[in-house]
Amino acid sequence: MISPEQEILLDRELGARSFRDFITMAWHQVEPAREFMANYHHDAFAEHLEAVTRLDIKRLVINVPPGTSKSIIVSCLWPAWSWVRDPAEKWITSSYSDRIARRDSLRSRQLLESRWFQERWGHLWKKNPDSWTGTEYRNSEGGFRFAVTVGGGVTGEHATRQLVDDPIKPLDARGARVDSVRLQVCKEWWDETMATRVVDPAKATRVIIMQRLHESDLSAHVLGSGDYVHLNLPMQYERKCVVTVPHACSLPESDKGEKLPPTPLGYKDPRKKEGDLLWEERFPLEVLAQRKKELGSRGVAAQDQQRPMPSGGGIFKRDWVQFWRAMAKGPGTQLIQSWDCSFKGLTDSDHVVGQVWARKDGCYYLIDQVRDRMSFSETCKAVASLSAKWPKATKKLIEDKANGTAVINLMRKRIPGLIPINPEGGKLSRAHAVEPLWESGNVWIPDPSMASWVHDFIEELVSFNGDPGREDDQVDAMTQALVHLHVQTVSTYLESLKRGF
Repeated sequence: MISPEQEILLDRELGARSFRDFITMAWHQVEPAREFMANYHHDAFAEHLEAVTRLDIKRLVINVPPGTSKSIIVSCLWPAWSWVRDPAEKWITSSYSDRIARRDSLRSRQLLESRWFQERWGHLWKKNPDSWTGTEYRNSEGGFRFAVTVGGGVTGEHATRQLVDDPIKPLDARGARVDSVRLQVCKEWWDETMATRVVDPAKATRVIIMQRLHESDLSAHVLGSGDYVHLNLPMQYERKCVVTVPHACSLPESDKGEKLPPTPLGYKDPRKKEGDLLWEERFPLEVLAQRKKELGSRGVAAQDQQRPMPSGGGIFKRDWVQFWRAMAKGPGTQLIQSWDCSFKGLTDSDHVVGQVWARKDGCYYLIDQVRDRMSFSETCKAVASLSAKWPKATKKLIEDKANGTAVINLMRKRIPGLIPINPEGGKLSRAHAVEPLWESGNVWIPDPSMASWVHDFIEELVSFNGDPGREDDQVDAMTQALVHLHVQTVSTYLESLKRGF
């Protein structure tokens, strides 16, 4: 049993040495009514912020979903901890609103004033009674914290640490829409105002922590420069880099098996399977399902998964999407199936997608779709089931790779019309090949009131850019079908010209 004096000395030693230990110790000083639910992403925060404190990292972006304790740890505890190590540290902190900037600054100041903190580190500095408010306070060693709103003035202040926490407010969380003027003001403020407000440019550190809201937000802006380390922690695991610096990735291998250079800290997301949760204790699947209803697919992609979709679309524009309510019928209507199969049947594999398409005259109609993570046997059953549902879709296109080859070999004697497809070019070239069909208004999909899966199809369609880190199975099945049908359409037209029609 240690005495209170020994406990203080022990805390003083451990807390000064480790920010992660400091978080555990100090949590109840700022959140007395809420238990600290420790999770591995808190370790990731601490590890990278310690590296910033040591100047091992000078530019850092952390993208993380809301509700993950980021503001308490990064905007409240970290600046207080810095005065344990160096009371002369000078901070300029900011957020999208004066209320939020003041809230976090005040919580940090109250921690510094607490009896708990003063017993352990109060001997290192004294507060300056002439400058000790909620948004500006200074100590006897020259350190200060100055809290401002993004876009606000910081004239006369020069910092050793700059921190911005959520520089943009989600004006409409369901669609994650952000005003373009506000986006530009934020970027200009960071580049032109804040960049000059440092004591020593060679030693100053700049940290941005935020949820993603827009494809052109501050995160995207600074990461495009190649100067920032990127800690990216989506709510559900996706097979892509988690911590990146220019030309580097935390994953041990790329999709082709090439070795990639290590990141500054060598950090790797401990999750292994696609869809694994960031913080299951706080955000289980049922909670995330409700969030998706509230935020919508675009909101979840941006705020939870940290990959905002272009509001208007990428290759395929949102304005090009057209809905049908009456199915194409009559003479000359052709039905086909198009299948995109996964490489394996595990929970972290890609989805298997089967689509039914109709061609009537010069238009193409998506009629039906099945999509799920399937084993090989489940894929075979799905092909049989969709064929029974749509017997007139006799031609069944299956990409001749992954499980598709095995499906063809096993099922071709049981189900007629299985055609192996070896697509020419890459995903992007196939997408660009059918892009004019969408733009010209020749492609139609079911009205969402008739098929709930249409919402996810649209979001995958408009966000598609060929990035191997994104799911594109629905787009692959679509381009496979449209390329095949369009070639037939052109051939039929040329034949009719020869016959004199």
